[in-house]
Amino acid sequence: MKTARGQSWKSLRITRNKTINTKPGKPTMALLAFLLLGFLTMSACGSAGMKPEEKEMTDAPLDTVQATAQNAAQDTAQNTDTDAAVPAESTGSASSAEAGEKPDEGAILLDSASRSQTMDGFGTSGCWWAQDVGTWDVSVKDRISDWLFDREKGIGLTQYRFNAGAGGLNEAKDPWRRVETFETAPGVYDWTKDAGSVDMMKRAVARGVDDVLIFANSPPGRMLKNGRTTGDDIGNPNLIPGMEDDFARYLVDIADHFKAEGIPVRHISPVNEPQWNWKLDNGQEGCHYEPKGVLEVGRALVLELKARKSSFTASLVDSGKMWDAKYTVDLYGKLAGDKELSAWLPHFAVHAYWSSEEDKRMLAAAIRNSGYDLPLWQSEWCQMEGGKDFGMESAMVLARCVHEDLTILDCTAWQTWIAVSRYDYKDGLVYVDTASKTAEDMKRLWALGNWSRFVRPGYIRIAAESPDKNLLVSAWLSPMSDEVVLVVVNEGTNDISSNISSLPDSGTSSVPQTMTVWETSAAHNLEKVSEGNTDACMFPARSITTLVMR
Repeated sequence: MKTARGQSWKSLRITRNKTINTKPGKPTMALLAFLLLGFLTMSACGSAGMKPEEKEMTDAPLDTVQATAQNAAQDTAQNTDTDAAVPAESTGSASSAEAGEKPDEGAILLDSASRSQTMDGFGTSGCWWAQDVGTWDVSVKDRISDWLFDREKGIGLTQYRFNAGAGGLNEAKDPWRRVETFETAPGVYDWTKDAGSVDMMKRAVARGVDDVLIFANSPPGRMLKNGRTTGDDIGNPNLIPGMEDDFARYLVDIADHFKAEGIPVRHISPVNEPQWNWKLDNGQEGCHYEPKGVLEVGRALVLELKARKSSFTASLVDSGKMWDAKYTVDLYGKLAGDKELSAWLPHFAVHAYWSSEEDKRMLAAAIRNSGYDLPLWQSEWCQMEGGKDFGMESAMVLARCVHEDLTILDCTAWQTWIAVSRYDYKDGLVYVDTASKTAEDMKRLWALGNWSRFVRPGYIRIAAESPDKNLLVSAWLSPMSDEVVLVVVNEGTNDISSNISSLPDSGTSSVPQTMTVWETSAAHNLEKVSEGNTDACMFPARSITTLVMR
């Protein structure tokens, strides 16, 4: 659907410099005045860091929880187009008929009266690359850091998960899976250790990262039954009973040190993927916990934070799989319903590995049925498939995962696992050659940037949907209500032209000054392809496009 030159901004007006109420369900006049205005008719423009490939669940999902969630997820799917950007429960749009206008039936429809989550950010982790790459030539480190964290030269990630290495007896054959611990004796630390990892974290912060989380894949060897930081010999719990307090002090000591160094540490997460039976065969740091053990470690951490009157939050646990009734659904309820722990818990983190759209809809339904509103973070993902890919194939896989997690689960953060890879695997955002110590970017990096560079912390997701099943759409409103970011993923093999409409508004405002369009496709790496009042154009096949409307 093409429009004439100069018509792109005909009916969009913006209320500027008004603070909005970010509490769900209470739209303000500033928010409504931004998008509920006439019809917006314009064109969308377009001129192994691997985890173990096989991890065993220690327990199958609970049948009753699964059945309930499946039924609720099916009800949701029946009431919404599964390829549309907004799940049925998030739509909440006032009908255009009530306003006396009829939207363009073929257009992408935006509705700022229907709001969902407020974003905390997008990020990545320092596993399993930073300890090595952080010792390389400065020019290579700067290039990688710019790509990942600089908003002008790269994708502007704002969150960073720092792995507090466990050291000890780590028999992993891959040296990238062995990380030094700072601890030399109980309560004694050598802060010159793991210098590469610390260097890369500092480079990330220098480029704009303002949300650092300290996490552990395993406690240090002295706290473990067999001393092996790769896990128990047969995958059972490995933390020595009674060592929970030592482990908590160890993590808070590390967080306190880096905060004193000027690192913006906000969170501590002691338990990562507790459901997997971590043992030597997995080839990396890891420690299995039963849910009871997760709660015991969590209580010890909270007591330590209270004793120090700390400002850190207790992220507590990252579940290794989205649809896992025991370690995701049940543990979510136990943590969110615990008065002592929930007071320190800002979110519940899950990993998107192996998770289908149905898995995500079942989890969303289970969380709604839980009665709790603890936000979700998606804190680890890679494609889990062998073979390098520098092109759009894996970028489109990433794009669908990001879109689903943000629109089905209302995740308030989205983070990749391994940012930098040397493996023949579809995992990192940057590939490196350890022999020549060189780095190369890839389409996955820039695809994530269509969200991370523009959807900043504090942006609020508003309703957006497309009648075209090949278009996945999501829209975001800035905290000052002076900018809307629309991200469109064209999964189809053909270019698609589409107008954009908003529901009518009753107010007044000024006309926006700019619209910029950024594209990641076979031809572009998150490049600006148009700006201002543009001719009608289209979303290219197999692409991710971001429209920034100010």
